[in-house]
Amino acid sequence: MRFLRIASIILIIVTSITIIGCQTSTTAPGNKDKTQVEEPKTTTSEESADESESKSKDDSEVNADIKIVNFSFDPAKHKIKKGDRVIWQNGDSATHTVTSDEQDVFDSGNLAQGKTFTQKFDDRKTIKYHCEIHPNMKAEITVE
Repeated sequence: MRFLRIASIILIIVTSITIIGCQTSTTAPGNKDKTQVEEPKTTTSEESADESESKSKDDSEVNADIKIVNFSFDPAKHKIKKGDRVIWQNGDSATHTVTSDEQDVFDSGNLAQGKTFTQKFDDRKTIKYHCEIHPNMKAEITVE
């Protein structure tokens, strides 16, 4: 009988520790007001290595933000300067891609809802792009 009582107490303690340990906080250490910390934005795996290397070389920032909403790119036509970075964010529940019409210029791969893709543009030209999954989604960027 004593063994069952001790085993029950140990089980309660282990369960309590497990429950407390599973509760995670999204506040940063030292964040006294307990505001939530935004999780870092992600890029596709193919871009992340290039982007990290490029940022350390030229410290350029994102100069244009294009939303993917209602099965369209917003804005559909955008002008940027040579060397600018563009970030696309998928606000749709459907998966999309950001793929240049011209082969091998850029391709985000599949972007699930909330995911982003970043691309730097170093050549002056107009680049048309689309969604591989939904070919009726089309847009263009003019690099001046």
